[in-house]
Amino acid sequence: IHATEKRLDVLIHNAGTTPKSGLHLTKDNLEEQFATNHFGPFLLNHLLLDLLKMS
Repeated sequence: IHATEKRLDVLIHNAGTTPKSGLHLTKDNLEEQFATNHFGPFLLNHLLLDLLKMS
């Protein structure tokens, strides 16, 4: 995105996951859920913040 765009007007996070085992959380599926639902959007915002500020 940085190579082709000078600004980014909108960023929509449309990804999420829940444990396949329902309410039974394990260390592995909790890490996967946290990475997808929280860390992923945070990291993407951080990486694209300069383009978002240009809008």
